[in-house]
Amino acid sequence: MEGALHAHFVRSNVSHGEIISVETSEAMKMPGVFAIYTTENLDLADRAVILNAYEPGMTRPYLARERVRFVGEPVAVVLAENEYLAADAAENIWVDIEPLPALVDLEAAAAGEVLLFPNLDSNIVTEIPRRKPVDFSDCEVIVEAEIINSKVAAVSIEPRVTLASFENGRLTCWASNQGAHDYRDSVAQALEMETKDVRVIITDIGGGFGAKGLASEEEIIVAHLSRMHEKPVRWMESRTENLTGFAHGRAQKQKVKMGGKLNGEITHYSLEVIQDSGAYPKWGAVLPGSTLMMASGVYRIPNVEFSSRSVATTTAPVCAYRGAGRPEATSVIERTVDLFARKIEMDPAEVR
Repeated sequence: MEGALHAHFVRSNVSHGEIISVETSEAMKMPGVFAIYTTENLDLADRAVILNAYEPGMTRPYLARERVRFVGEPVAVVLAENEYLAADAAENIWVDIEPLPALVDLEAAAAGEVLLFPNLDSNIVTEIPRRKPVDFSDCEVIVEAEIINSKVAAVSIEPRVTLASFENGRLTCWASNQGAHDYRDSVAQALEMETKDVRVIITDIGGGFGAKGLASEEEIIVAHLSRMHEKPVRWMESRTENLTGFAHGRAQKQKVKMGGKLNGEITHYSLEVIQDSGAYPKWGAVLPGSTLMMASGVYRIPNVEFSSRSVATTTAPVCAYRGAGRPEATSVIERTVDLFARKIEMDPAEVR
């Protein structure tokens, strides 16, 4: 679009730290730079937590304020005449960060050894308590395991890309996104606009698989800056930004226990999950709810128990991605059935 400004984000290369200063004066002198924003002058209220069940104190600033909480978190944004000038200017923004202890171990996060939000007394976002303990005492055979369902990056073929244009009181957004109406609603809510004044146009998505649902923080910033300057603003995510700063998936630590008879009949099953929600809770914090619904898989198991805790860590936020909690349930029970079959020296197919 003719006359469009290009946005480039300056991101944290530290997983957890206190922001001492963000120096932008040299970058502002560079050719083609239109404006530079940090949390001090962006004039955009923190993004509300997406579910009322979440702790309100875990809201996310659009640009990091006082602390950074994951590698890739945006700290500043440059607007320039083209993407190359914006990138050059970004290289001359100096961010001074005093490192704090990283928090990537889920057990440590649940124990609150390091608090991501100092105003809170816990890193736990949500919990599903165990309703009825299962008694394994009458089982002829028991297997136990601790399984990690590793965190994965939501890597679509096409990264995020958006163009926003504000004209005559109406905002038009072109985006690589899978949910036009959800995108519209999240932009309208963030910018305090009527949904009728926000139009979203989706062309080729280039893959999404759940991750490209709502408008992301960067996309909302682009829309905000377009309205602020009444100019089109464009942003295209790099693959490096996609891998570090966009949503991740999976990320569960699973403690499993299975009991049954020597003839291969499975009678008892227990699954305890610690879910990594990342630095700021999104849909990832409620993924264990889907894991719960599919915990016993396709098997008729009369005694099943489940519990979970979702915790904040110094990693990228976790979203709903490719099955959203359900593949985690399938993988853990199938692996445990294999362990059960191996212990009683029976063909896993016969157990199944």
